[in-house]
Amino acid sequence: LVKPIMPGDGVGNSLTWSVGALHLHDDDPHGPPQTHKEIQDIALVAVENWFHENDGYLGIDSRSQLFQQGRTRMAVHGSTGEMVQLSAQRTFKGLAVKGSRATATIKKGNLINIGLEQWGEIGEDFDVEPSITADEAIEAVADHAGREVIEGKLDCKSELVILSMVKGLQDATTTTTTSTKIPKVKNDFFSKLRGQLPARVGSDAEDEAETEDEAFGSENNKQDSSAVNEYYDYMLVWKVCPVFVGQQQEMMEAYVNAHTSQVYSFVDTVDYFNNARGSVYPTSNDGEGADGSLQADWPMPYMYVGSQTTTTGGNYEGPGSMTATYRGPYVDMVDNCGTDSLTQSGGINWGGSGGTDCTTPGFGGAGNTHSSRSGFYELN
Repeated sequence: LVKPIMPGDGVGNSLTWSVGALHLHDDDPHGPPQTHKEIQDIALVAVENWFHENDGYLGIDSRSQLFQQGRTRMAVHGSTGEMVQLSAQRTFKGLAVKGSRATATIKKGNLINIGLEQWGEIGEDFDVEPSITADEAIEAVADHAGREVIEGKLDCKSELVILSMVKGLQDATTTTTTSTKIPKVKNDFFSKLRGQLPARVGSDAEDEAETEDEAFGSENNKQDSSAVNEYYDYMLVWKVCPVFVGQQQEMMEAYVNAHTSQVYSFVDTVDYFNNARGSVYPTSNDGEGADGSLQADWPMPYMYVGSQTTTTGGNYEGPGSMTATYRGPYVDMVDNCGTDSLTQSGGINWGGSGGTDCTTPGFGGAGNTHSSRSGFYELN
């Protein structure tokens, strides 16, 4: 898939900021966006329009089931927004459809990838009115777990959601140690899409338009290329997070059928991994692009934290307060500015700061400099 949807340097992209009304900045309606927020706003409108224009081909209703207020997450990469990623939660009759979403990637102004996850048809007669209350759902979880709940105490707000499930899985019994996992189901829609939209270097605008018509405008294609998957069922459930007598750091979350009281999922949502991280210059400090600019909260791999060694992603186990230095099995940083040591609980965050040479964030010792943080990251 290669479809120019906003100005950029991508293959075949001839869009400019001086044409159309893509830009949302009132003071400069025709200039390029100046901030990541402006890039996000423009990209969101562009992706929304693309989905709306291709609803018939995709076999979905993006106008009512996607891009609802507060249900879309976006990330902009690069100082000028070279790549934008989008994840839109699916909704139905105002309720979130857990496990079902749409994704899109824009690179250099071109839409290069879309995805629909766990997307089956939900009939208009789907009942979103529960037969049991949230309190009754909590009682069902207590019976399922064989534990006493503390009345009136919750770790999350009880809410109705629609749960995506593979057909037949709703009759399965859920244990207290595993959640309901939705296996991937093969759908040949996207292979058809890739076959109909090849990335062609040097193609002219007219040829590209014909390719788009073939892929998205043909009534014949609309009949047999739906992205909707027939293997999913949907259940109205209560999401509840009861607190049990004797519960300590656990945060239990359950999904309960809002009509039958069946418990589909009952899990502890606490992430028992902590993380060591800090602000680093990935390759240089020349200020050129992302790899030459200070990047916040990058993982510190293979670092000694207490009696443990972090993973390549900077993770380690264990609650409580622990002490770390820029030392590990492969690298031991020695900084002329001074020594480094940081004691924290719930993770190790070496932070970051402006300045050069011996400038520090004000904690972690005199050796918690840009050079030590960046050097430790790069060498590991």
